[in-house]
Amino acid sequence: MNSFEDEDTYLEQQLEGVENFTIRHSYLPYSHWRIKEVFLNMGIELRPYYTWYKAMRYRSCQSYVLVEIYTNKIIGDERGYTLDVLRCFLAKNGVPLHSEIPKPKKNYRKYKVAPKRRESCEKFLEIINKL
Repeated sequence: MNSFEDEDTYLEQQLEGVENFTIRHSYLPYSHWRIKEVFLNMGIELRPYYTWYKAMRYRSCQSYVLVEIYTNKIIGDERGYTLDVLRCFLAKNGVPLHSEIPKPKKNYRKYKVAPKRRESCEKFLEIINKL
């Protein structure tokens, strides 16, 4: 097994008789907002835990405390968890990477018909064109 192709064929041969095969990931690249969304749906809020001076400026140093919204009690470690630890936790529990609820499409064009120019602007353009 020197190349990826050999590994793929070997894996296919091993999995031929297996039914209902699912892959469990140990890490998925969840965004910060997706992690907040998942925990809010569970009734848990992420609050920043300030570890040292200017720590919140660097993503790798940021840690968040899990606080239950209704009782205001800390869940888990009092010093909080980094986003990478939370990503591993969500991936191992099978949380989808993206929200299953479709987001509404943004309507960038507000007007179906282009709005008319102001009369004063049109008069100004007429004067300029006459020159």
